Amino acid sequence: MKIELLPARRKELLNDKGSAEPSAIMAARVAAARERTRRRLAGTPWRLNAEVPGPELRRHWPPAPGALTGIEHALDLGQVSARSVAKVIRVAWTVADLAGKNRPGRDECETALTLWLGVTR
Repeated sequence: MKIELLPARRKELLNDKGSAEPSAIMAARVAAARERTRRRLAGTPWRLNAEVPGPELRRHWPPAPGALTGIEHALDLGQVSARSVAKVIRVAWTVADLAGKNRPGRDECETALTLWLGVTR
């Protein structure tokens, strides 16, 4: 994943007090996401989304129908390779797990692609 962060300005730091997610809430979301992943991968040799091989990912845990449109377009444009498509889908699963969703949809796949490309879409 590639994320470019610019230094925060004072105004931004002061204005996000009401919208920033408290650490305890974020930690609870991460714990719930890990539990969701654990349940989904129970009975397999994998514990994390990052460990699931691409063919197994496509066979057993595909994203929702139509969710891969943006990733397929990026593949057609040469922005991602065939190998990195599986990596983007793994990130989409993590995004979905953090959002409490049963599987990645278009939004989760687009978020994962944006994180992978390191661009603002």
